[in-house]
Amino acid sequence: MCIDKNITKLNVSSLGDDIQGLLRLSDIQLNKIPVVEAVVEISRIIATLLNEISKVTTITYRHCMSSNHSQWRPITGKADLVKEDMEVIIGNYIKDLVSDNDRIEVILSKTDYVTFKLAGQNIIQLHGHQCRKGVKNIVKDYSSLHREFYDIALVGHLHAGNQVSVGESDNGNTEVIIVPSLVGSDPYSDSLGCGSKSMAKLYKLEENCGITENYTIILN
Repeated sequence: MCIDKNITKLNVSSLGDDIQGLLRLSDIQLNKIPVVEAVVEISRIIATLLNEISKVTTITYRHCMSSNHSQWRPITGKADLVKEDMEVIIGNYIKDLVSDNDRIEVILSKTDYVTFKLAGQNIIQLHGHQCRKGVKNIVKDYSSLHREFYDIALVGHLHAGNQVSVGESDNGNTEVIIVPSLVGSDPYSDSLGCGSKSMAKLYKLEENCGITENYTIILN
C-alpha cells in the first residue's frame, strides 16, 4: 500500500494491550505462553514489521506505555493498584531493536497518552482504559484537562473498531477513532459482544479536512 499510494512518510500508532499480562493468578493457567516469552515475541514481531516497511517509506512509531491487559498485577488483581506495565519493556525493546535504522523514529509516551500534530490536526492517542466517562467524551475531557483542543483521538481498548464524529472545526470533523484489536476475536471480547476480526487501520489526513481516506486491513 505504501508503494501503490506513494506514501513517503508513515505514522504508526501502537495503542497498548500488545500482550495478555498477569491480571490475576488464574492467568498463569489461561495464558498459552509465559508472559516473558510473549513480551519478547511481540517486540520482535513489531520491530521486524517496522524494519520491513521502512524499506519503502520513513516511519514515526508512537508507542503507548500504558494499557490494562499488559499490566502485571497478580498480587491483588486490582487494576492500576500497582503500576507495573509490560508496555514499558515492549516499547523500549522495540526502540533498541530498530536503533540502527535511521528511517525509523520511535517515540515512547512519557505519560499514559501521546499527543502530536499531523497535517494540521491536533491528535491524542491513548489506550482508553483510563476514560471513565466513556470514549465519546475523550476529546472533550482531555481538551478541557490540557486546555488545548484536540481534533482527533486514537483509542484502543474496546477490541472492535468504530469512528465517531463528536464535533467539527475549520480543520474538519472532530473525531474519536476506536482502532480495532490486532489480536482479534477472543473469548473475553466475544463475551462482551464486541468481538471482531484481527485488524489494522490506515488513515489519510489532509490539511483543513481531517481524515479523507480510511482503509481496513484484515489480518486473519
